[in-house]
This record gives sequence, C-alpha cells and structure tokens, in this order.
Amino acid sequence: MSTDADTPSNKSSYAFAILFGLSSLVHFIQLCRADRRAWAFVPIVIGAGMETAGWAIRVRQSDMYDDMANGQTILIVIAPTLISATLAICLLILVSNTVGYTHRTVARPLCILLTLFNLLLVPILQFIGVIRGMASWWEIPNWESVERSGAWITVASMAVLSVVILVEFAIGVHVFVYLRRNSDVVRSGSRAVMASFGTIAIVWVLLLIRNIYRSIQLKDGFESSVQFNSLLFDFLEGLTVLLSLVAMNVFHPARLLPRRLRNQPVGTENIPMLNEPTVAREAQ
Repeated sequence: MSTDADTPSNKSSYAFAILFGLSSLVHFIQLCRADRRAWAFVPIVIGAGMETAGWAIRVRQSDMYDDMANGQTILIVIAPTLISATLAICLLILVSNTVGYTHRTVARPLCILLTLFNLLLVPILQFIGVIRGMASWWEIPNWESVERSGAWITVASMAVLSVVILVEFAIGVHVFVYLRRNSDVVRSGSRAVMASFGTIAIVWVLLLIRNIYRSIQLKDGFESSVQFNSLLFDFLEGLTVLLSLVAMNVFHPARLLPRRLRNQPVGTENIPMLNEPTVAREAQ
C-alpha cells in the first residue's frame, strides 16, 4: 500500500503534530471543565488525539515506511469522523431541549441516526477500507484488486460522511432559524450564541472540503497521482481538520448545551441562554 504522501515534509509534520497536540490538550481540559453534557465531547477529544498521533507518526514515516504509513493512515482517516460525531451529539441535545421546537419528533431520531453513523458505520467502513488497502503489505494474493476495493470502500465511507454532514448542516440551520424567530437572545444577535452557531457551520464546511479532497484522492486507488502530493495533503487534510479543532477550542459548542440545575429532575432541562426569554413569554 502506498502512503498518503510519498515523502512527507518533516517540518510540516512536526508543526501539525505540535499544533494538533496543543488543540487536543485544550479540548481535554475543556472536557474536564464542562458542566454541560461533558460526555458529548469525548469523541472530539479522541479524534484530536488520533490526529496528533497520526501526524507524529508521519514525522518518522521515512524511517519506518510501511509500518508507520499504515498506522498514520488509519488514524488520520478516521479522526475527523469523530469530530462530526460530537457535532451530531450536540445537535441531538440541542434539538431535544429546545423549548417549543415543533419538529423534534422528526429531528431527534434523525440526529440519533446521524450519531450512530458517525460513531459506528463510517469508522468501520473506513477501517475496513484502509486495512484492505494494505493488501500488498500483508502479501495477500491478488493484492492489486484488494487494494482497489479498499480504496473504493474508503471513498464510499467519505461519501456517507459527506451526506451525514450535509444533513447535520440542514438540521442545524433549521434549529437556528427557529431560535432566531422564537428566542429573544438569538433574535437580538447575542455574540456568544451567534459565534457558536457560526463556528459549527464553519466546521461542517471544512470537514466537507476535506471529504471531497479525500474522495478525489482515493477514487483512482492508493496509487493515484493526487495521493503523492504532500502540499495538497497538508492543506486539504491537515489544515482543514486543524482549523476545525481550533475553532471549537475558541468557540466551544458547550455554551449552547443545557445545564441541569441542582434538584432539577432529569429530563426537565432547557437551554437557559437560548430559551428562558421564550419560556417567560409563554408563561405570561
């Protein structure tokens, strides 16, 4: 199996490994300090750690070519899916706790399905695809056809992930429009709320760009010419995912999630920052 880049730049790999490591550390600290459904951010912490490990492995790839290449490919291919998983979970919590959201009966099951796709189906497809792409390394008979099928399985997983992201984006826009109409905080343009929604939208776009690049990269198999362009890989794989993680470091989506108060029964939470004005008007 060929690698993601024929001779990856040690300088860029060092830089990405350090930056991903710092972002991972910040995400872990934010996870530990989160008082609003901290479990929702476990996938993104794992994904950030996988990106850090993947880029650290790329630093040594030229010394231990096949072993290292296989390891970093699995980590870097799967990691962004876990970022999307965190966004799907946040969207699920947001939909479930938005007071008066009339489309909850449709949006909630759909968000659950998107979360399962992100946590199970897509990573499994990606893992199978990359493992089959290692056919030459495993000395499997007819390894060329096995590698081609592995590339297409990986491309299929990227296509599924792209559809998932687009559906997440559509639901997110619908929820935002609803809150814009029904919440005083969102309607008045609260900077914190607007920044959080805007950040999530940007992350979805960045992940979609990355998926399109990966699909083009692998459509001709693991031996395609695009596969060996280290500069494209650094910008369209490394930079897009790094910006996604850093954006959510700065404008963490936890601020949009509900906080359950003391002695408040489970299941009665709402989103104070978004819904209290609406609840107050309804009570009047």
